[in-house]
Amino acid sequence: MAIDNNTFFQVKEARALSGYRSAWLIKGDNGKYSLVGATETVPYVFGDKDTFEYDLLQAPTKGKVEGKMSLESQDIEVLHHRDNAYRYEKLKGKVHDFMVINAEFVGYKFTGTLDYRPNNAEADINRATVTITPMSASVTPIFNARGDIEETLCFANSIPATVKVGEKIDLSVVQSSATVTVSAKSIAGGTNAETDATASVSTTNISAVTISAEGLYALTVSASGYAPWTTTVYVEAA
Repeated sequence: MAIDNNTFFQVKEARALSGYRSAWLIKGDNGKYSLVGATETVPYVFGDKDTFEYDLLQAPTKGKVEGKMSLESQDIEVLHHRDNAYRYEKLKGKVHDFMVINAEFVGYKFTGTLDYRPNNAEADINRATVTITPMSASVTPIFNARGDIEETLCFANSIPATVKVGEKIDLSVVQSSATVTVSAKSIAGGTNAETDATASVSTTNISAVTISAEGLYALTVSASGYAPWTTTVYVEAA
């Protein structure tokens, strides 16, 4: 076959992907990775590799030797609201194992810490910046990360930030086949101290949860085979 200037001008690329359906995941106590949170960016922490140059008097060119890859801190933006502030406050200042995946479940793992800080409030969406500081990472991709991942429970309906005492809260999840249980903690004003609030919360029906006492509550839905998820609700006097 003759080689001409069209030899490499006939490639058809049909596998291009957008960033949609990518996710930033965190390793749980059961060894599975689940969603850290909804983010506008999925962080990849890989930077450039070091190179070391040498110049031999007998060679016509200078040479280089490949060194280590540097890891780069990443700033990503998330929506700033009470649920995210609560979740990231629980996670910050600790070392975690993370994984990032794309829509094809190609994953990269890294270990590091995170911090959370609100951005300035203005006439726009309230956002916060999460800073990820990597400590170590694997540059080898996991081509099929499905086996490392646990699906995270997701609320089927929006949860109101504030309700009245006795008002029904629908904590149904989109995973309709999951057998969901609900746990509750009361969050003290000022100190953020948490206490079990089982006695104040009726969870017989997850689509009609009611709370009998005023205050701020963290409500967590759990189910076997799924990663749990937590939302916060403030309960006012009726």
